[in-house]
Amino acid sequence: KISKFKSEGNEKIHVLSDFDRTMTTWILPNGEKMPSLISRIRNGPYLGKEYSDKANKLYDYYHPIEIDNKLSIKEKKKLMHEWWFKHFELLGESGLNKKVIQKVAEDLIDGEKINLRNGVRKFLNKLEKNKIPLVIISSSVGDLIEEFLKKENLMKENVFVIANKLDYDFGGRFIGVKEIVHVF
Repeated sequence: KISKFKSEGNEKIHVLSDFDRTMTTWILPNGEKMPSLISRIRNGPYLGKEYSDKANKLYDYYHPIEIDNKLSIKEKKKLMHEWWFKHFELLGESGLNKKVIQKVAEDLIDGEKINLRNGVRKFLNKLEKNKIPLVIISSSVGDLIEEFLKKENLMKENVFVIANKLDYDFGGRFIGVKEIVHVF
């Protein structure tokens, strides 16, 4: 494989990666499990207690379905889409906006609540230097991934994020999602 990569050149290579717990660690320095980016919004102080309560009810209902090995992928796909649709409606009703996304990204970095895996920064810099595209595919909020990478100076021209991209009105208020991406 390495010989084939070398013989065909960099222009034939694309790197695909997830973000949460793939480019980031599973465990925080304090020993806690690393929460996903969307759970940071759901459980953080950003959109109020009413939002958190409703979002956690959705999580409590749908997450067991997501991990249920007895359900078919077809059933799970339908229900995961339903979950994300309801959650995005809730985000809109709760006042999500660009400033909230920026605040969450700042808190992740400043509070050291997210850690890139060892070598990720070096790897991304090497990909950029060699003009090799990195495609991050995630069921998280793409705007949050991009904002985090910008703040870490890692959102380069060769980095593309395929995730739940949010639509905003002219004032920066969330008005919908461009396309729903979930784990299935």
